[in-house]
Amino acid sequence: MRLGLLDHPSQVWMDNVQSYRGVENDFCRNHFPYLSSHRFELSRVQQKTNYPIHDAMHAVEVCQKQNPTPRSGLEENDAYWRNPRATMKPPCVWARAGEPCG
Repeated sequence: MRLGLLDHPSQVWMDNVQSYRGVENDFCRNHFPYLSSHRFELSRVQQKTNYPIHDAMHAVEVCQKQNPTPRSGLEENDAYWRNPRATMKPPCVWARAGEPCG
């Protein structure tokens, strides 16, 4: 039985940027704590600006330096999360080098 995707991509905003009022889509304030608490593992954050994050330890460092004041702007990035309990192979475009994909 397949338990779901191994990798889960999500669009996130960085540096406390809100695309519009009331949005809760910040990587450090929302995505990282929530998905980590549900035992997802951060694979990487693919930068569209200047936030390359390679793993959870690096994410903690980046989040500690984040601007504490919410502001408007454009800081969209793609975060990729791994579900260690899943058995379905990731699509080949998301797979790590040498990892089986399907």
